[in-house]
Amino acid sequence: MATVAIIQRMHQALNAPDTEQLSGLARQLRDRFFEVLVEESGHVLQTARSLDDYLTAYETRPDLVICAPFPETGNVAPGFTELKRFQVAFPDIPVIVWSQRQEAAIKQSALEDYGVAHYYTGNLIDSPDDFADLILAHT
Repeated sequence: MATVAIIQRMHQALNAPDTEQLSGLARQLRDRFFEVLVEESGHVLQTARSLDDYLTAYETRPDLVICAPFPETGNVAPGFTELKRFQVAFPDIPVIVWSQRQEAAIKQSALEDYGVAHYYTGNLIDSPDDFADLILAHT
């Protein structure tokens, strides 16, 4: 069992405190995500839209961080700046980058220059099972 910080704006349904305000597919995807990672795998998930929101809301240090710092299109420089902030806030804690960006240069820089543990490009549908394996591998 690990405490996992999921800090991202890419999939807003994951940041919803409960499913009351969600409907349809968003509700199903959020339910499946939490079912696999919390109920089946026993992890504690701490979600936030930003690093600042996370640091304000939670006092416990996570065992692993999953973040989505890069926009789907456009300039990635702010994403690398945010990645540096994650390094400072969570030294010695594995960070998994969740991104829709497929460019090899972005992945290589994240892994080599910023020391992320894994660069994940999967979608929300596949992510619960993939993250369960990645959490196990990196904690």
